Amino acid sequence: MLKTYTIKKGFHASTPFGFKPLIRSVQGNAYFDKAFASYELIPANEQGDWNKLTGITFNPLVRNSNAIMIGWRYFEGKFQFCPYFNYDGGKIIFPKPEEIITFKGDSGYLYFSVDYNKIRIKSDQQEVITMVPSQVKPNYLTSSRVQPWFGGNMAAPKDIKIMLWI
Repeated sequence: MLKTYTIKKGFHASTPFGFKPLIRSVQGNAYFDKAFASYELIPANEQGDWNKLTGITFNPLVRNSNAIMIGWRYFEGKFQFCPYFNYDGGKIIFPKPEEIITFKGDSGYLYFSVDYNKIRIKSDQQEVITMVPSQVKPNYLTSSRVQPWFGGNMAAPKDIKIMLWI
């Protein structure tokens, strides 16, 4: 189902909000366009922080304490995507450089699938498959889908729109 998610200026969470519990996997497509989802942060050193596109959290009350997610950012004039993991109450496993997909143009589609074992991210020019690290502890009974989220540390500097087919 196609949904356009909006992250309003000054906020982190996207709307429309839709809680989806008991998740084993998330798969679909996303569309990013420079006109609707690019941004510039001040101070500039925050520009490299990863936002979250979607994924699975195993603690819906603290989404980033134990989770398998797809990160995204607008960095150096391009959209980038990566596997992104939280564990042990919020520790982060950042992507390796070879795990980062960069759109070549100002817009594009991204295919993704996330499950308890791996993340697959694919653009028209690159594909990354990353196994879930052993530090992440899946738990079906507390699982829920992550929806688009801005930040890092800073809130959205402008309205951001992302189209997702999940």
